[in-house]
Amino acid sequence: TKDNTGYFAYFGDKIEFLTEGSVTYNKGEISKTNQTLSYYAYLGYPIKNSSLTPYIRYDLLRYEANEVYYNGKDTDVAILGLRHEINYRAVVKLEYQFYNVENITDRNLIKGQIAIGF
Repeated sequence: TKDNTGYFAYFGDKIEFLTEGSVTYNKGEISKTNQTLSYYAYLGYPIKNSSLTPYIRYDLLRYEANEVYYNGKDTDVAILGLRHEINYRAVVKLEYQFYNVENITDRNLIKGQIAIGF
């Protein structure tokens, strides 16, 4: 497996932007080399004098035919979320996600998360 990854991040007082892309090449024992593309972009708007940040995110996965290590289903996810920063080590998030997975019925999800850093 060979992986090429790049990212860009900017976290300012008025806007947060984070993006990362990766191209992975892998080869099975008898298959040809396959390429997988993954990418996401995040844009947040911290509300001044508040611990809340509304945000949007877009995730993308693209697989070549005959992929051997992953499920091989192209995936797009659009996310609308709200993050509450409890302190610099703990956040609570609530997200609406629209999932589009190749050959599978689209899904609308609502997810919550509590994240604690150590």
